[in-house]
Parts: sequence; structure tokens; C-alpha cells
Amino acid sequence: MNKTGNKNLKELISAALSEMEKAHYCGMYIRHMRNACMLLEDMAVRMGKDMLDDELSKAFIGDSSHFRTGAYSKSRFKRHRLCVQILRTYRDTGVWPPPPPPRACSSWADHASSH
Repeated sequence: MNKTGNKNLKELISAALSEMEKAHYCGMYIRHMRNACMLLEDMAVRMGKDMLDDELSKAFIGDSSHFRTGAYSKSRFKRHRLCVQILRTYRDTGVWPPPPPPRACSSWADHASSH
């Protein structure tokens, strides 16, 4: 088991996205993950963080308001939760899960709802 807990957030995200490509995740799924990770990185900068910790994770998952309307967005909540879950699992175990079923390519939110 190759834990990656000592990587800073940028390194962790880069490694996770690279592993997704190696594991043949579909391109759209990787793009959705990359976009969520960019938002996570932006929040980390605002909070002065460079590691994925509980405080950053909770703040990111809690950032579930639609960027235009400010109303609660279930899909945003799911994307943020899945992003944190994937990064934490990879950080803590160093193990990469197999790609999600092909339907995830058409709907990131469908996969997020299963987690």
C-alpha cells in the first residue's frame, strides 16, 4: 500500500488526476473532477491551506450554493463531496479504485449520487 498523505494539495490533485487517466476513466469524468479540484484549490488559497485537512474538506463540501443564484445546489454538493472523497481515499490508502461504469461519462451527478 502506497499512502500519499505527505503530498500537498496540488501534488495530491495532480497525482489523482494522473491516476484517473491511467485507469482509463472517461475524459468527461476527468474534466468534471479537474473542475471540482480547481474550485477546491481556490478555496484552499482563500483559507491559507496547502493540505487537504478536515477544515478544508468540510468548508468545500459545505460550499453547496449555486454560483449564480446562491440557492442550495444538490449537484454542486454531490460534486464537492465526491471530489473530497476521492482525494481523501487516494491520500489515505494510495489505492486507486477501478473506473466507474460507462454511464458516469454521461452524468457526473449520477455517479456522485451513488457515493
